Amino acid sequence: MSNNKEQDFNSLLNQGWQKHESEPNAVFDSMASMLGSLEPEQTESAMTLLLHTAIGHLYAPDKLLHLLSSLPPNRANLPSSLRAQVVADYFHTKKLSDMSHLAIDDQHRVSAQIANEYAALENTAQASQWLTMATEGVSTSSVSKPLARALAITGNNLACQFERLEERSIEQDQQMTKAAQLALQFWRVAGGWMQEERAEYRLAMSFIKAGRYEEARTHAQRCEAICIENDADDFERYFASDLLMLVHFHLAQSHKLKVGEDLRKYCETSSLD
Repeated sequence: MSNNKEQDFNSLLNQGWQKHESEPNAVFDSMASMLGSLEPEQTESAMTLLLHTAIGHLYAPDKLLHLLSSLPPNRANLPSSLRAQVVADYFHTKKLSDMSHLAIDDQHRVSAQIANEYAALENTAQASQWLTMATEGVSTSSVSKPLARALAITGNNLACQFERLEERSIEQDQQMTKAAQLALQFWRVAGGWMQEERAEYRLAMSFIKAGRYEEARTHAQRCEAICIENDADDFERYFASDLLMLVHFHLAQSHKLKVGEDLRKYCETSSLD
């Protein structure tokens, strides 16, 4: 495939990810229309977007199943298509079909994809269960990069969903921080320094939400350190610095609560002017 065609596909794929929440039907139809002309590795990327859009934003497993049934054998038998078939079947029937035809790695990726779609549907309980199943027996020392990436993305997305909840139980706080920790662990395998830095940010934010400020400070400091070590741009450094400010604000407030009432009146938040 020529570089121009590759660039055109990547551009359309990026646009799809940018618009899949606001224009899910249009994105799904656009991606579906080009499947027949894609290379196998491109089909993998397109199918990931198609699956997430159909399940997580349209909740239309039938739409995806119809597309998969129309694919020629050389497309339908690709690993990405086979995984999508199992995930779509699950959301259609709420039963996990036999996966013996899939490699073990792909079976874990199916569980990760199901977890990710439950996260998109704001069903954090089911998402947590499936993410746990997806990571069973998976070691960061031997995991493949595609599976590590899937687990990292799912962990990040699930942590974000937990953070958005107005109220959380102790168990949900634990599930939130576990998801963020998994995201960091697997981005260290599948990503570069920026993915790791952003995963440190996510974990620090989850610890803040859980009221675990000392642990949040550790990861906020790592986030900043990675930015400094890699000469990150001002956009990345802004969030690292803002994160540290937020952590120290909460640390200051937690210390204030432990001060006697006679001294607490002097503990006023400093002006940022």
